[in-house]
Amino acid sequence: MLTQSHLRIKARSMCLTVLAFFSITALADEKIPLSFSPQSTLEKESLAACGRDQTDTFLFVNVVDLRSDEGNIRVHIYPNKPEEFLKSGKGFKVDVPTKKKENMICLAIPDAGDYAVTVMHDKNANGKADVFSEGFGFSNNPKLGLSKPKYEKVVMTIPRGVTAINVKMNYIFGSDKKKVDRRRRLRRH
Repeated sequence: MLTQSHLRIKARSMCLTVLAFFSITALADEKIPLSFSPQSTLEKESLAACGRDQTDTFLFVNVVDLRSDEGNIRVHIYPNKPEEFLKSGKGFKVDVPTKKKENMICLAIPDAGDYAVTVMHDKNANGKADVFSEGFGFSNNPKLGLSKPKYEKVVMTIPRGVTAINVKMNYIFGSDKKKVDRRRRLRRH
């Protein structure tokens, strides 16, 4: 059983991870090339609809464990340049309205290759990272600690055709409502 001290340490650890992510993630308004745009927000059974033309490169991102269906989902793609990972103004991003607690997004990728993918749940759709209420996730779903994940843990190869990935959302206080409520009760005592 976790003690109140353990919960504080875990919350601080997650808070530092979130702060590191949001302080360096690219939230600037750079231009997105026309070739990098969402085809649509798809239903679960519509994976086949993503990238019907197999000569192009597509990424099908299944965003799971969203805390709510409010706001937008921001998907940010970083090309194979480790020094630019999570740097402001680098890579390509797209915002898609959140439809439900699990969202599927089909993205046309400029070319096959290695990429790192980040996802942010912009719950209030203000275009800013509100650390304590909004979630984030990475390709390969790395275990998160006190700092941002290493590029090597997040990078993935996207070949020609359609590549499907799941990105699990993380929140400072977790995504399980019962656990969040329990932590709040412990803090009051």
